Amino acid sequence: MSLGKKGGIASIFVGTILVIVGVVLLLGALGILRFSVWQAIKTYWTIVFVLIGIAIIFKIRWLGIVLVVIGILLIGFFVVEKFQIGKSREFVQSVPFEAGVKVIEAEILFGGGELNVSALGSDDFFAVNKIRTSESAEPKLELSKSGETRKLEISRRSDLNFSYLRGLREKWDLKFSRDVVFSLSMNYGASDVNVDLRNLKVKELEITAGVSSTEIVFDEFPTKVKILAGASDIRLKFPKEYGVSVKVNEGASSVNLNGFRKDGDKYFSDGFDVDSENIVVVIDAGASRISGKILRD
Repeated sequence: MSLGKKGGIASIFVGTILVIVGVVLLLGALGILRFSVWQAIKTYWTIVFVLIGIAIIFKIRWLGIVLVVIGILLIGFFVVEKFQIGKSREFVQSVPFEAGVKVIEAEILFGGGELNVSALGSDDFFAVNKIRTSESAEPKLELSKSGETRKLEISRRSDLNFSYLRGLREKWDLKFSRDVVFSLSMNYGASDVNVDLRNLKVKELEITAGVSSTEIVFDEFPTKVKILAGASDIRLKFPKEYGVSVKVNEGASSVNLNGFRKDGDKYFSDGFDVDSENIVVVIDAGASRISGKILRD
C-alpha cells in the first residue's frame, strides 16, 4: 500500500474517531444522552491494549500514534476524575433575613444542569439554595449592602463542569423571600430551568441562556422580562385577566401564544391596558420554540 493511501486511511480513521467522541461528549453535556461517559471509559479502556497489539502485529504506525493520543486523553480523564469530580452530595446555602431591606438585586450564574426558582415558605431568610453537586467547591454566595438594597451573587466557582462525564447533573433548588422586591439576572447554559414567580415580587427578570429548556410561571405583579437565548424551548404561563405584552424578535423561532392577539411583532392578552400595570416580556431568541398560555386559576 502506498504512503499516500496509508495517510488517507489514517486521516479518515482519526477524523471519524474525533467526530464520534466529540458528538458523544456534546450530547452528554447537553443532557441528551443519559449515561455515564466516564463509567464507559473505565469499563472499556482495556480495548486500547488490544488495538496496540494489532498495531504492533501489522506494523501500523499511524494506529500506534492514534493510540498514544488516546492514552494521553485517558490520562486527562483520570486527572479530571481525581481532582475535579467528587461524589454527588447535597447541602444548603442560605442568606438570613434583615429588617429594613426593600430590594435585592440577585445575579445567578448557573452553568448547566437543573435550576428551579420559587418562593420561600419561611420569613427567616432572603434566599435558600438546596444544592446537589459533584464539585468539591461550594457555589459562591456573596452579599453586599447599599442602603435599603442588597446585591446578591450566587455562582458556580468554576466555568468547567465535568460531572456529566459520570452521568451526574448539577441541581439547584433556589427559593427567595416573599417579603422583598427582587431584580433577578440569570445566566445559564445547557439546562432545564423552572422559574415559578408566584408569591414573589419580581420587578425585573433578565435571562441569558444557551441551549436550554425554560419555563416561567408569572404572578399578578408588574414584571419586566428580557430573554436572550440560543436554540431553546421557552414556555410562559400568565395569570388570568392580568395585562401581558410579549415582543418576540422571532428569527427562526416558532411562536405559539394561546389567547393573545398579535399586532406586528407584539402579542397582547385581553387584560392588557397601556395605562395599567402589566407584565412586559421581550424575547430575542435564535431557532427556538416559544409558547405561552393564560392560566385558568
